[in-house]
Amino acid sequence: MFIITDKDLKSVFMNTNDVDNTVEKILFQEDVEEVSSNVVDLSEEFETTPTEKEVKTYINEVIKQGLEYTTLSPDWLIDLKVNSKTKNHIIHSDKWNKMPKSQKARHNKYVMAFEKLINNAKYDHETINTKPELKPNIEKYHYFTTQVQIGNDIYNIVLDTEQYKGESEEKPQTVHLYNIKEVKSARTQGPLRGPDLTSYKSNIQSEETEVNTNITTTEDTILNQNANGFFDSELKAIVLGSNFNFGTLPHEMAHFFLDKNFNFNLGL
Repeated sequence: MFIITDKDLKSVFMNTNDVDNTVEKILFQEDVEEVSSNVVDLSEEFETTPTEKEVKTYINEVIKQGLEYTTLSPDWLIDLKVNSKTKNHIIHSDKWNKMPKSQKARHNKYVMAFEKLINNAKYDHETINTKPELKPNIEKYHYFTTQVQIGNDIYNIVLDTEQYKGESEEKPQTVHLYNIKEVKSARTQGPLRGPDLTSYKSNIQSEETEVNTNITTTEDTILNQNANGFFDSELKAIVLGSNFNFGTLPHEMAHFFLDKNFNFNLGL
């Protein structure tokens, strides 16, 4: 889960002009905009969209090679040390059944170009395994971000990786690719300043219209600066508006808690 604030509110959380990287998973709009771009251009990469069969064949061959791939973060390497279940997860992602046809076509390109995505990815954050009963061999999850350009559109990509129990955390550390996920729809190409959160900054839609966040897509989220804030179920993000108060964050955390438990009970 992320907490996104207006840059004017930064002083509420820290008494410095710099981002405190020890505060896990807190993004500030000002600092996100300053991130240098790491964009993989796939516009001319494929003459035709790769088929599912081609993707499977390619991944099977790559797994046999047993290679490690560098990222833009020197302390981190990523490999494809996977079993059959994980392999299928990479090929199809965890959103495959909900993807429109156009997004499935893009996902096939992401998988076929996964080495370029890894080479241009930056380390973002880690989380512990909160469901050890389901995945007892997993210690932590590590997340990397990059961007892909296809034509005039830019897509934000997250690479989910796993750290197995008992593995060394000595740097450089190798983690294992688990998922390639498109986390936000396209935007028209412009100044590339990292993940585009400008939609969160322009207008905050009042909380009353965001009550049913489970059916509101990220693309439909319009923010209204007069609102205190809201919880976005697509990005798992709490957005704090310019008028937020000390009761806003606990209130939106309750939305996050209910959403998380609702999805858990549904097995999502």
